[in-house]
Amino acid sequence: MYVIQDDAKIICSDEVRNLMIRYHEKFGERFLAFNYIDFPGNEQQRPAEMYREALLQAVERDEPTHIESHRFDSIDH
Repeated sequence: MYVIQDDAKIICSDEVRNLMIRYHEKFGERFLAFNYIDFPGNEQQRPAEMYREALLQAVERDEPTHIESHRFDSIDH
């Protein structure tokens, strides 16, 4: 998947990387990988900003967050 430069700057930032590490240390599992289907963005937020916010909220919770990804919904084999 290609990620546009503005979103890549957020996704590859130290802030997001540290949140991912904290999430993994806290819950022993990885957080959902970024993709545009699950985090489409809107007029107020870029897709990567939505992802960063979801990750931050997940780290602050007391139990793991499981987001059902829809990235494979259009693939029919």
